Amino acid sequence: MHYWLIRAGEKGKYFSEFIEHGVVAIGWSELPSLDRISSKSELKKIFTAKHKAWGMSGVGQVWTFAKDIQKNDVVITPNPLTRTIYIGRVVGNYKYGPKHLGDMPFRHTRTVIWEKEVSRDIFSRDMKYCLGALQTLFNVDKYSDEIENVLEGKTSGMSAGGRIKFPKKPKEEVTIGEPLDFAGMTNAPIEENGVIFLFGKLHERMGVRIKAIRKGFPDAMGEVWIKGKLYPRRIEFEYKSSNFKAHGHDPKGCDIIVCWEHDWRDCPEDIFVIELKSEIANYISEE
Repeated sequence: MHYWLIRAGEKGKYFSEFIEHGVVAIGWSELPSLDRISSKSELKKIFTAKHKAWGMSGVGQVWTFAKDIQKNDVVITPNPLTRTIYIGRVVGNYKYGPKHLGDMPFRHTRTVIWEKEVSRDIFSRDMKYCLGALQTLFNVDKYSDEIENVLEGKTSGMSAGGRIKFPKKPKEEVTIGEPLDFAGMTNAPIEENGVIFLFGKLHERMGVRIKAIRKGFPDAMGEVWIKGKLYPRRIEFEYKSSNFKAHGHDPKGCDIIVCWEHDWRDCPEDIFVIELKSEIANYISEE
């Protein structure tokens, strides 16, 4: 028996479909049914024929979902909106489902009986960091004891579903970032203020000192350590680095861009970019 984390789409968008229909599912719905695929090499050929931009990272996840997960395996699914975790047991073989299951377009499914709903805060620090990983599907056998304690009632938790059946709002969307759970910040930034907040937790460890934050351009005046000495730097905060250009800022007035995602391909070489999305992995293990 194995233990798996499977996300309900980006930002848990299809979490209610997972619970309501008793399934877990993954995307890549353009792929055909995987019942007759007998090897990863065959699956790679299908990936390449369908869409080269998918890359090969998805092959392993799709193969795992269809072939490696077995009946009686345990799956956990986070709900980023409520910071709860549903725990269930796989009871069905891989199935290529209909085009839509409720609002969910995922067609690769497994039937699940959901057994427990618990707060993510009852788990250990290491497991909470694991829950914050960005992959869609991965093995969590390492935390099997914690998960089994919940299933056996040794750790208190809410029962799945609760006593009240709340209606779903039309076109209800999750308006928070992907799970992060770092230094008290539960979810990733979705705009510039979140970048500033997260950078405030990391700047000293990055070797940056802040002298002033202001309303005008650039957003901050700071100093950076280089070979034991401090040098002044002008800092601008953006959600995406390309916003710097969209906002009409003068590259000559800035030394460092701090952003969540670096997507500005023609960013001037003399501007140093700190992409928190990739940098955060260097610090999670220290918490």
